[in-house]
Amino acid sequence: MFVATVLLGSISFIVFVTGFVWGLIERGQTRRAQGPEVGAEMMAEKMGRETAASGKTPLVQKTAFVGTGWAVEREAEYSWGEIRAAIRGGRIRTVLPALLGAAGMLAFMFFLSLALLIRVHNKIYGGVVLAFTLYALFIAVRGLIEES
Repeated sequence: MFVATVLLGSISFIVFVTGFVWGLIERGQTRRAQGPEVGAEMMAEKMGRETAASGKTPLVQKTAFVGTGWAVEREAEYSWGEIRAAIRGGRIRTVLPALLGAAGMLAFMFFLSLALLIRVHNKIYGGVVLAFTLYALFIAVRGLIEES
Protein backbone atom coordinates (compact mmCIF):
# COMPACT_ATOMS: atom_id res chain seq x y z
CA MET A 1 0.00 0.00 0.00
CA PHE A 2 2.78 2.40 0.92
CA VAL A 3 4.70 1.69 -2.31
CA ALA A 4 1.58 2.35 -4.40
CA THR A 5 0.99 5.62 -2.55
CA VAL A 6 4.57 6.75 -3.14
CA LEU A 7 4.37 5.74 -6.81
CA LEU A 8 1.10 7.65 -7.34
CA GLY A 9 2.52 10.61 -5.43
CA SER A 10 5.59 10.62 -7.68
CA ILE A 11 3.42 10.53 -10.81
CA SER A 12 1.32 13.39 -9.40
CA PHE A 13 4.45 15.42 -8.73
CA ILE A 14 5.61 14.88 -12.32
CA VAL A 15 2.18 16.02 -13.58
CA PHE A 16 2.42 19.12 -11.35
CA VAL A 17 5.90 20.04 -12.59
CA THR A 18 4.88 19.39 -16.21
CA GLY A 19 1.88 21.70 -15.92
CA PHE A 20 3.93 24.35 -14.14
CA VAL A 21 6.75 24.35 -16.71
CA TRP A 22 4.33 24.14 -19.65
CA GLY A 23 2.41 27.13 -18.30
CA LEU A 24 5.59 29.16 -17.93
CA ILE A 25 6.71 28.26 -21.44
CA GLU A 26 3.35 28.92 -23.07
CA ARG A 27 2.05 31.93 -21.13
CA GLY A 28 5.07 33.21 -19.26
CA GLN A 29 6.17 36.79 -19.50
CA THR A 30 9.82 37.57 -18.92
CA ARG A 31 10.99 40.79 -17.30
CA ARG A 32 14.63 41.75 -17.34
CA ALA A 33 16.23 44.52 -15.35
CA GLN A 34 19.81 45.68 -15.37
CA GLY A 35 21.76 48.48 -13.78
CA PRO A 36 23.35 49.65 -10.55
CA GLU A 37 19.94 50.18 -8.88
CA VAL A 38 19.04 46.53 -9.46
CA GLY A 39 22.27 45.43 -7.80
CA ALA A 40 21.66 47.77 -4.86
CA GLU A 41 18.11 46.43 -4.47
CA MET A 42 19.30 42.82 -4.52
CA MET A 43 22.04 43.61 -1.99
CA ALA A 44 19.49 45.30 0.30
CA GLU A 45 17.21 42.25 0.12
CA LYS A 46 20.12 39.94 0.95
CA MET A 47 21.15 42.11 3.88
CA GLY A 48 17.55 42.15 5.11
CA ARG A 49 17.32 38.35 4.98
CA GLU A 50 20.60 37.99 6.86
CA THR A 51 19.47 40.50 9.49
CA ALA A 52 16.12 38.74 9.93
CA ALA A 53 17.87 35.35 10.18
CA SER A 54 20.09 36.64 12.97
CA GLY A 55 17.05 37.92 14.88
CA LYS A 56 18.05 41.58 14.75
CA THR A 57 15.93 44.55 13.70
CA PRO A 58 17.88 47.29 11.96
CA LEU A 59 17.04 50.91 12.74
CA VAL A 60 18.96 52.21 9.74
CA GLN A 61 20.18 50.17 6.81
CA LYS A 62 22.81 51.32 4.38
CA THR A 63 23.52 49.43 1.19
CA ALA A 64 26.80 49.64 -0.63
CA PHE A 65 26.95 48.21 -4.13
CA VAL A 66 29.39 48.95 -6.90
CA GLY A 67 28.86 47.53 -10.35
CA THR A 68 25.91 46.44 -12.44
CA GLY A 69 23.31 43.97 -11.29
CA TRP A 70 20.83 42.11 -13.43
CA ALA A 71 17.63 40.20 -12.67
CA VAL A 72 15.31 38.03 -14.75
CA GLU A 73 11.77 37.16 -13.66
CA ARG A 74 9.27 34.96 -15.45
CA GLU A 75 5.67 34.49 -14.41
CA ALA A 76 2.41 33.24 -15.89
CA GLU A 77 -1.08 33.60 -14.52
CA TYR A 78 -4.49 32.10 -15.12
CA SER A 79 -7.75 33.34 -13.61
CA TRP A 80 -10.63 31.17 -12.44
CA GLY A 81 -12.93 33.04 -14.84
CA GLU A 82 -10.63 32.33 -17.76
CA ILE A 83 -10.38 28.64 -16.86
CA ARG A 84 -14.15 28.38 -16.41
CA ALA A 85 -14.85 30.11 -19.75
CA ALA A 86 -12.34 27.91 -21.58
CA ILE A 87 -13.87 24.73 -20.15
CA ARG A 88 -17.41 25.84 -21.05
CA GLY A 89 -16.29 26.88 -24.53
CA GLY A 90 -14.49 23.58 -25.15
CA ARG A 91 -11.05 25.23 -25.39
CA ILE A 92 -9.43 23.08 -22.70
CA ARG A 93 -6.07 23.09 -24.53
CA THR A 94 -5.54 26.76 -23.66
CA VAL A 95 -5.87 26.17 -19.91
CA LEU A 96 -4.53 22.61 -19.75
CA PRO A 97 -1.22 23.69 -18.14
CA ALA A 98 -3.11 25.34 -15.27
CA LEU A 99 -5.38 22.32 -14.86
CA LEU A 100 -2.42 19.92 -14.89
CA GLY A 101 -0.54 22.05 -12.37
CA ALA A 102 -3.49 22.37 -10.00
CA ALA A 103 -4.59 18.73 -10.28
CA GLY A 104 -1.01 17.49 -9.94
CA MET A 105 -0.39 19.60 -6.86
CA LEU A 106 -3.64 18.51 -5.18
CA ALA A 107 -3.03 14.85 -6.02
CA PHE A 108 0.57 15.07 -4.77
CA MET A 109 -0.56 16.59 -1.46
CA PHE A 110 -3.28 13.93 -1.13
CA PHE A 111 -0.87 11.04 -1.69
CA LEU A 112 1.67 12.69 0.62
CA SER A 113 -0.95 12.81 3.36
CA LEU A 114 -1.82 9.16 2.76
CA ALA A 115 1.85 8.18 2.93
CA LEU A 116 2.20 10.08 6.19
CA LEU A 117 -0.92 8.44 7.60
CA ILE A 118 0.38 4.99 6.63
CA ARG A 119 4.03 5.31 7.72
CA VAL A 120 4.26 7.86 10.54
CA HIS A 121 3.18 6.76 14.01
CA ASN A 122 1.82 10.22 14.91
CA LYS A 123 -1.19 10.55 12.59
CA ILE A 124 -1.54 14.31 13.17
CA TYR A 125 1.00 15.07 10.43
CA GLY A 126 -0.93 13.21 7.77
CA GLY A 127 -4.20 14.61 9.11
CA VAL A 128 -3.00 18.20 8.85
CA VAL A 129 -1.76 17.71 5.27
CA LEU A 130 -5.02 15.95 4.36
CA ALA A 131 -7.10 18.76 5.89
CA PHE A 132 -5.08 21.36 3.99
CA THR A 133 -5.49 19.36 0.76
CA LEU A 134 -9.25 19.12 1.20
CA TYR A 135 -9.45 22.85 1.94
CA ALA A 136 -7.38 23.65 -1.19
CA LEU A 137 -9.66 21.38 -3.23
CA PHE A 138 -12.70 23.20 -1.83
CA ILE A 139 -11.22 26.59 -2.77
CA ALA A 140 -10.38 25.37 -6.30
CA VAL A 141 -13.82 23.89 -6.93
CA ARG A 142 -15.52 26.98 -5.50
CA GLY A 143 -13.40 29.18 -7.77
CA LEU A 144 -14.44 27.17 -10.81
CA ILE A 145 -18.15 27.14 -9.89
CA GLU A 146 -18.64 30.71 -8.64
CA GLU A 147 -19.60 33.44 -11.05
CA SER A 148 -17.61 36.61 -10.61
